[in-house]
Amino acid sequence: MDPLNLPLPATFRILLHTDDQDQWPPEATLLVAAYHGNVRLLKEIATRMDVEEGVLGGGGGGGFHSMLRRTAYKGMNALHAAAGGEGLLPICRYLVEEAKMDVNKRDTFMGKMQHAVFSGNLPVVRYLLDHGADIHQQGNLEGHDGFTAFHTAAEKGRCAIAKFLLSRGAHVDGKSCHATPVHLAVLGGHDSTLKILLDHDADVLALSLICWLTIRAVFSISS
Repeated sequence: MDPLNLPLPATFRILLHTDDQDQWPPEATLLVAAYHGNVRLLKEIATRMDVEEGVLGGGGGGGFHSMLRRTAYKGMNALHAAAGGEGLLPICRYLVEEAKMDVNKRDTFMGKMQHAVFSGNLPVVRYLLDHGADIHQQGNLEGHDGFTAFHTAAEKGRCAIAKFLLSRGAHVDGKSCHATPVHLAVLGGHDSTLKILLDHDADVLALSLICWLTIRAVFSISS
């Protein structure tokens, strides 16, 4: 099963072979707190990690905001988890405006915007863009190399997000290592998203026969 299709806590339960969060690394519990938008718990965990690091002589004592910026688990930090989590703006505002986390730092595979699009969090997508996120940032997840947030919107059939990203300058024919957004909408069976792309003059010249047949069917239904 693709871990991206699971909630983050469920992914960690599988990876760590236990439901007992007391047995998880503190980095994992910190990310889950961010995923759920629990600022209080996030601060508690980061403060405890900072104190413990200082006691062990690891350079701690810089404060929990510093710890939040430095902490990652499986390549992901707290803002990645929050952006792809339960869609709560307060946690994203806190991490960006108070903890000063970088809105464009990718995790191992993709950026914060892609996490938010993957989860369908339009308010978070808008917030990240308004605070400097790069709309054209590309990820390198296997099988999704070169995908931007807009590719992800097309692939997942996120109509409202696709419209919003187009209004903010996303490339309707953005290239990746595998497919353009219109290919992804066709292959995913997202007819409504496909129509949005075609209404914005997406290039269909390179499409395969099966894609052409799908497009004809979409227009037959809508006409």
